[in-house]
Amino acid sequence: MREMGTVNMKNQKNLEKAERTLAVTLAGLYLLSMLILGAYNFPSADDYSMSLQAHLAYESGGFFAAVGAALAKTVRFYLTWTGYYSSAFLTIAQPFIYGEKLYALGVFIVLGTVTVSVYYFTDRLINGFLKAGRGLGVCIGSLLLLLIVHGMPAGEARVEGFYWYSGAVNYTVMCGLSFLFLGLMISAVTRGGRSGRTAIVLATILGTVLGGANYLTGLCLAIVCALVIVAATAAKRTASIAIPAAVFELGFIASCLAPGNRVRGSESEGYGAVKSVLLSLYYTLNLAFDEWVRWDIICILLIAGVLFAVIARRTSFRYPKPFLVLVFCYGLSSATITPILFVSGAAAAGRIQAVFWIHFISLLLFAEGYLIGWITKHLMKAEAAETTSAAGKALAALTVILMFGSVLCLIPNPGYYTGTEALREITSKEARQYREEMKGRLELLHSEEVQITMAPLSVQPELLFFSEVSDDPGDWINQAMTEYYHKDSIRVSR
Repeated sequence: MREMGTVNMKNQKNLEKAERTLAVTLAGLYLLSMLILGAYNFPSADDYSMSLQAHLAYESGGFFAAVGAALAKTVRFYLTWTGYYSSAFLTIAQPFIYGEKLYALGVFIVLGTVTVSVYYFTDRLINGFLKAGRGLGVCIGSLLLLLIVHGMPAGEARVEGFYWYSGAVNYTVMCGLSFLFLGLMISAVTRGGRSGRTAIVLATILGTVLGGANYLTGLCLAIVCALVIVAATAAKRTASIAIPAAVFELGFIASCLAPGNRVRGSESEGYGAVKSVLLSLYYTLNLAFDEWVRWDIICILLIAGVLFAVIARRTSFRYPKPFLVLVFCYGLSSATITPILFVSGAAAAGRIQAVFWIHFISLLLFAEGYLIGWITKHLMKAEAAETTSAAGKALAALTVILMFGSVLCLIPNPGYYTGTEALREITSKEARQYREEMKGRLELLHSEEVQITMAPLSVQPELLFFSEVSDDPGDWINQAMTEYYHKDSIRVSR
């Protein structure tokens, strides 16, 4: 018996070591090539129009003048165009208003926010709430990041979700911060004393910010926070977590009631409320499940499923009412695109699809974990040691399948994953050519010439290129750049 116990402990330690190794490897692969590619990135389109006033204020009055101008434009937007005050401010106060070289910081801000927030959330959920160990929390966090980033659908979702700052900070960053917000509320429940009070204060501050986030993230958080308020009110011991949830709801209501929303709504045609909800439910099945869930996504979900079974064996949580949880996750995922369908009737923009993907795959992973937890707790009779031993073998087999299949996919299509597409653009010198041509344009824009004619770009890398300057000097992008660089006209030659 003692030898059996020693073997079981050894198996558990080996599994935990494999968990940590897998987590570190995945995180490294996920970050490196994408961060390097950020050095080749340049502003375009809304980057200029949104940050124009802040940049001009910086030129004339310095840093604090730029911040003041950004705040003033945020208020003006709230009154005349859109209510999401936090997203608007961050889009206006871009780093590159202090110099184009700082635009490279954008991908660090986006990926850094998502990475820290996701890891904190999974740690608080799995290690803090379920008491299943930090190693498993880190590993599930790494798998979720792998799904979010490398599984992101190819095309406009990648560039608008990670590299085009105006789209990424408005949607991806705010979506990322929602993980941090939820993690802080879990921490407020699971930690007592000073740590719990600190988590409540931080969650309240962040709730104020997220109340002014884009409406895709905002609506989903509003639903979750409403449930938190109800549950916290019923359970007096954890009633304090209703504070950040209520603060968020107030901010979200203020955002929805902004005068600017009525102005913008009068200029667009969306669907009715009922049709928007029904279409949202349909798109989750048609777009997300039918088009986006590839074989590798399924394989990663299977790897996560093995770890979820181990988590279930380590926790005392009983996973009640799994059917209701699955229905809730499906409905919450669908709610992501309900606002945009209601307002404009279309959800084709890359940044919209990026957030839809993040919400969908995160909720799918959560639903899988909950269902497997319930099955493990209520239907499986294997002991924890047997589960751990079988998990190690299953993890090894699934990892080999994932790696082998990935190689087969990457040979004909090096851009199959977001990270490998970044690596392809760097190694093929496509990114270098793009950077050289964009630097040549900046030299023209900073020259004494007032009538600027640019040569068309010879390359348009998938992750870096968002929008080209028009051959019409009166185009809105051209006009924004003309004011930004104090020129008379800017155009691209045919």
